[in-house]
Amino acid sequence: IVLALTPFIKSCVFSGCEKVNFNQEDLSWYKSLPNEGDTLFFRGSDNSIDTFVIGNRFREYTDCNKMAFGDYQYDEFRCAGTLINIKGKNDFFGTGFDFFFTKRNQNDSISSCNKSIQVFDLQTSGIITSLNVFKVDTIVIESLNKRLSTVFINNSKYADFDSSTNPIEIISFNWSKEYGLVRYTTRDSVVYEYWKKR
Repeated sequence: IVLALTPFIKSCVFSGCEKVNFNQEDLSWYKSLPNEGDTLFFRGSDNSIDTFVIGNRFREYTDCNKMAFGDYQYDEFRCAGTLINIKGKNDFFGTGFDFFFTKRNQNDSISSCNKSIQVFDLQTSGIITSLNVFKVDTIVIESLNKRLSTVFINNSKYADFDSSTNPIEIISFNWSKEYGLVRYTTRDSVVYEYWKKR
């Protein structure tokens, strides 16, 4: 009986899932983001430097298991950077930023994907469908000599703070389609702006 059921389970439960892919608008948000292993530098208005290492960047599909997850495999993307500031011999490892897109719980590629962005203790509230709920802010990034259209996120009804696990508190950040995180402001009014990538 077991031998007879095994091919059935493999063919029906762990195969044949329909893939739900990102659409072109979804893809446009991460094509130019930094790669795993890249180092990003941000210069503060007080001349301090914050250094991030991209430790996680991937695009993959969720598992195909119809019994547990249903008939679909969902396209997912994540890009995360960890803050590493070195002061003397004491290395400080804190959280940085996390950018996550998923088509989970959708049954087609047409609708906008679910999005989640967190920078230190400030995060979008739950997983949101559209970043259009946030203010669009055009800012000048001096190091790039460019005016960028960005999504501006602060503590509003669509975002919240989680300072329990984050040692750095910020009040707002700007996220660009082309460059990702480009600016953030801490609770002590220091403004950090993208400087360079290595």
